[in-house]
Amino acid sequence: MREMSFKVILPDGYSVSAPSPWQLLEALRRSDWDMPQSVLEFKRGLANRCQIAGMHLLFWDESSFLYACHEAKVFRLLIDGVEP
Repeated sequence: MREMSFKVILPDGYSVSAPSPWQLLEALRRSDWDMPQSVLEFKRGLANRCQIAGMHLLFWDESSFLYACHEAKVFRLLIDGVEP
């Protein structure tokens, strides 16, 4: 069975890929300037920064978080090379 690929392209052109939403968020967490201790802390921090910018992210897991960020144009999300 073939694994899906998940890719995020940030506004500056930097991209991160991983085989699962959690692994993708873990890679983004490791590259975050705030150095959050967990993926959950990373998601909360990014949601807070979006809220300050006037956006509200509604999410309940890693996949919905990625989709909410994509919809808010925080970054581009590609799943198997296709935008959702």
